[in-house]
Amino acid sequence: MTRPLLELADIVRAQGDRFLQHNFRWVHWAHRNIARCRGRIVFGEEADELRRVVLSLLNETQRIVLNLAWIVHIDSSGLGTLVASFISARHRGAEIRFAALSPRVRRALTSTNVDQLFEVYDSTEEAIKSFRPHPEAATG
Repeated sequence: MTRPLLELADIVRAQGDRFLQHNFRWVHWAHRNIARCRGRIVFGEEADELRRVVLSLLNETQRIVLNLAWIVHIDSSGLGTLVASFISARHRGAEIRFAALSPRVRRALTSTNVDQLFEVYDSTEEAIKSFRPHPEAATG
């Protein structure tokens, strides 16, 4: 039997979370990692930190949700980081979903047509549900 899906706040309360530099917070739950991003994804330390976080998560899991609801600004370097993260995941046979885009992130992705590359969902829960069942869950 699979565990019911929980909202991110419930997952954080149940599992604890890890705070990373530049306001990236992530939690591992049911073979998935959910990264909750705050602030900016711009050239320099912020984009570099997100890249490090995603690569670290890819070493642990094949399924990542990036919740971008609290991103207030993203520049071309930030967009490049999202694309590079997506490509890194694909090369490893992993999947990244994007959830709850802030209006600025949505506008940046749409105006550059980068949104066509990604699977984007309105909520973290929808993004989690979009993953195919994990092979371990299927075998019981």
